[in-house]
Amino acid sequence: MKELYTAKATCMGGRKGCVQTDDGVLSLAMCMPGEPSSIKSEKCSNPEQLFACAYSVCFLSALNLILQKERLPHADTKVDIYVHLNEDEKQHFLSVDMDVYIPDVEPTKAKKALDMAHSICPYSKAIRNNVKVNLNLVE
Repeated sequence: MKELYTAKATCMGGRKGCVQTDDGVLSLAMCMPGEPSSIKSEKCSNPEQLFACAYSVCFLSALNLILQKERLPHADTKVDIYVHLNEDEKQHFLSVDMDVYIPDVEPTKAKKALDMAHSICPYSKAIRNNVKVNLNLVE
């Protein structure tokens, strides 16, 4: 294995604290999902939003790689990812809905590219068989 990159973030205070990357590019106040930012003196985020951001960037990069290899248009592709924090009688867990827009590509080819991207995306691999992901090809 060849390590390509290591990201470091430090969190203090959990969901009512802050998180920051070691290079200072990201520095965010954290709050519970749905908690109005007016409770704090600054805007705040939560782990679900951060995961949705990271997953959407990673997935779209994988999708564009597949489309490029297949010589299909990819300039206007877009991914909307919804990360849901769920609860049942025993535990909290995540689920994901993903709306993927691949304009100007025939639906059968677009669906194949979508499935291929899901098979190679590092975030998809990391949560496979643990987090339910619904892939939706949106026209």
